Amino acid sequence: MTNNLNITLIKETKLILAFLKEYKDKLDAMDKADVQKDAEAYLLTIFPGFKKTMDEHFSKTSSIFDNIKDKTEYKDNQDYYIKTLWDYLYFPKINKHIYDKPFGYPGDFVLMNYIIDYQDKFIGESSFEKLINYYSVKSPFCLSNVARKEYLKSIIISTISRYKSPGITSVASGSIRELLDISGEHPHINEFNCIDFEPKAFEYIKNELKRDSFNNKIKMNFILKDIIKMIKTRDIGSLLKPQDLIYFSGIFDYLPDRIAKKVFTTFYSLLKDGGTMLICNCSKKNKKLHSYYEVLGKWEMIYRDEDDLIDIISDAHVKKHRFDYPKNGKCYNFLVIEK
Repeated sequence: MTNNLNITLIKETKLILAFLKEYKDKLDAMDKADVQKDAEAYLLTIFPGFKKTMDEHFSKTSSIFDNIKDKTEYKDNQDYYIKTLWDYLYFPKINKHIYDKPFGYPGDFVLMNYIIDYQDKFIGESSFEKLINYYSVKSPFCLSNVARKEYLKSIIISTISRYKSPGITSVASGSIRELLDISGEHPHINEFNCIDFEPKAFEYIKNELKRDSFNNKIKMNFILKDIIKMIKTRDIGSLLKPQDLIYFSGIFDYLPDRIAKKVFTTFYSLLKDGGTMLICNCSKKNKKLHSYYEVLGKWEMIYRDEDDLIDIISDAHVKKHRFDYPKNGKCYNFLVIEK
């Protein structure tokens, strides 16, 4: 294993380890002495400098791992990287959730809620834990997740304004924060279909709907199904009637090309003429600081560029498509297809 370790990675890891130790020791001492009456305000003052050094480090190590092509060499370097930084980066709640994957898969709805809910808040027991969690949610990838939610919200609002009572389907829906954010406005939607294999995500949505009077104004359908199994058994047509909007917020990040093409063509057949489909997929050309979540967190995704996504939809002979580029959403491609 030692022979496989990248010398530059070792050097950069030792530097950031010393940097993290310095911050942790200082903040732990501050917590113990209780010298900061408003510790969170203090964290905000030191965050820009902390973030700058962390970003520079993860930019360098992202490049290092991108250039390691041998799988054994990659794993050896990944194991070294994780083990060395473990005591400083893995106990904070958000990072622990990313690494542990308590639902058995990456990018679950609880993590997405953390990313959205703690953009302007701190989470954690100690000041150091709060600082690391705050850094995590402020990463370019997480900021792009927030931008994605806002963009999906705008697409839903646009669909509502375009149709009197549209049918909308979210595939691998997660917690549908994009809809819950506009629930208080009593949107006129004929039906909203959530397809996901995670029952706890549906429990979360149902509990949130109980808190809002819009609950009885939209027909919510919860389809507890695995998307890949639905494609294989070809039972989607019996569960969904033609839709005005179908969107994929994140599942394409995990689908190989062959499966992605089948998922697209199957759901495209359920899109009404004049309807809209949206595919979000993490961007190959705009990966940033991904060694932080992808290498350290073992959060592996399939990155694509615009041409890759066009190839995914090519078999359907789509007549009209475009790419949108919402502000702060550069870590994703947003492919809009009109039928």
